[in-house]
Amino acid sequence: MYPTYSLIYSIPFLLISFFLVFLIFYEYQNNCNRRKVRFFCIILFIIFFGLRGFVSYDWIGYYPAFEAVDSLQDFSSNSFILLTGEGRERDLIEPGYILYMSILKTIWNNWSFFVFISAVINIYVFDKLFQRYSLNYAFSFFVFFSLHNGLEFDLMRNIKALIIFMLSFDAIYRRQWGRFIIWSVIGFSFHRTFLMFIPFYFLGLKDFGKKTWWNIFIIINLVYILQIPVATTLVELASTFVSGAFAEKVGDYLQSETYSAARGFTLGYIIRVIVFFLIIRKYDEIILRKKEYVLILNIYLAYIIVGIGMTDFSAFADRVEYLFGFALWILYPVLGELYMGWKRQLYLAFILSFCLMRITLQTSNAMYDYENVLTGAVDYDIRLRTHSTIVKEIMHEK
Repeated sequence: MYPTYSLIYSIPFLLISFFLVFLIFYEYQNNCNRRKVRFFCIILFIIFFGLRGFVSYDWIGYYPAFEAVDSLQDFSSNSFILLTGEGRERDLIEPGYILYMSILKTIWNNWSFFVFISAVINIYVFDKLFQRYSLNYAFSFFVFFSLHNGLEFDLMRNIKALIIFMLSFDAIYRRQWGRFIIWSVIGFSFHRTFLMFIPFYFLGLKDFGKKTWWNIFIIINLVYILQIPVATTLVELASTFVSGAFAEKVGDYLQSETYSAARGFTLGYIIRVIVFFLIIRKYDEIILRKKEYVLILNIYLAYIIVGIGMTDFSAFADRVEYLFGFALWILYPVLGELYMGWKRQLYLAFILSFCLMRITLQTSNAMYDYENVLTGAVDYDIRLRTHSTIVKEIMHEK
């Protein structure tokens, strides 16, 4: 019987984290070879995520969905009716993702191949993002790995919608609404949450200025402190305009004490407040460094609004934060570049310590018992049999 909680489960994640920390400091050296940093990060991503076994939670639903999807030669209109998960987590899969699974299944009917190709596609887009915006490639990779690895492990449809949004950045900058509509249709076909990215075409390039940022910050903190149910009200309102499985799922979330609970006063809240102060202090310098950072800053603003002002519905806040949290992959390294000397060292100690603590807490349960196909990974039935009781125990504790 696997122990439910143990720091042993975190060891593979911490080893990679420490290696990335080494690359971060190496990249700050004047004579660093950034091409080597890119190479190591990309290979590390592909091996760790692309060749993983059944790690974390959502493989429990995604693997049966992959097994059930029709290959292209058997594809029909009925093939688009496919569910993932079970019980309260049961969800209708979007048509674009079903077609995507079908194409890869037709090439090779193998789950590990599907996971590998998915990871390669993701890192291809991440690489383009980091090359264009990041001032420290390894730092961006480290922030993703420590804070948002759930995108790769669990949110397999969400991450495809996210990378499609990243690919639409040029259409936003060039004000090419036709191209953006095409990207939006594709993104929405992979996951319905792409709708949350659409406002950035209209507002993403607007420099709202520090005054507006401060006003928003004060308001969302009042909402947080007074525990005003903003997210719950908005979600309930939105659910009245839809029906079927989505409305039922929203209702289940709202009735669940676990998923509808507010976060309360947490360390995460303190970190968000501190980082907000650091960013607002360097706001003008960030924009001067690269005008394109206006879009990244506005995505971060949306992240803060959700992360502080809508935490009365934790399930909603957690999912939406994953969508907008990639702004931190860029802004954390930007701040590290803007601070110099002992200030940079203090800043790095603060951010890196927080990220290391976060990934340790996240991965110290048996669901993150890491396996890799290169070193031997058990099949679905064995993993399900050994870990299903652990899932129930963890979810019950939550």
